[in-house]
Amino acid sequence: MLTITNCTSADCAAVADLWNAKTQDENSCWSGTASVDADRIAEILANSNFVWNVARDDAAALVGFAAWWSTATSSNVNLFALASSTDESYYRLISALAQWGLTGGKEILNATVSAVTTPERLLWNDLGVVVWEPIGFEPLAEGQDPSQRVPTTLHGSCALASLASAVTVKLGA
Repeated sequence: MLTITNCTSADCAAVADLWNAKTQDENSCWSGTASVDADRIAEILANSNFVWNVARDDAAALVGFAAWWSTATSSNVNLFALASSTDESYYRLISALAQWGLTGGKEILNATVSAVTTPERLLWNDLGVVVWEPIGFEPLAEGQDPSQRVPTTLHGSCALASLASAVTVKLGA
């Protein structure tokens, strides 16, 4: 059984460890991301704009984390970070994010990711509710047809209500 809780300063080292492990996974969307230490996570955690959750397994080991933010005047939730060592904890963290947003009157989730296909983006795609649109491109070569631009960055968005429903179906809950 997984437990999702708010991240605390006691979680910073474990979050940094998972963060850094993901940066070493060449298939992950985290590949090439700068490594962090517990102090850097504590610094980010102290930013009052972010909401952090962690996922723990039966042995109380940290198996995932997610961070997002929103403003009081926005109907959007913006994903900052999401990493997990299991698909189930990934989806349970998405569920926590969606429920947090819906409880707060938010409507839309936004995320910006690399255009490279990664296991994480495939998990999102499997939910069938996220719309991905290119927002960043490789520079055009001289004379290259603009319609042949190669995307490098994608913006994803979806309705939080649809996301919550899709995750519920996915988890069979």
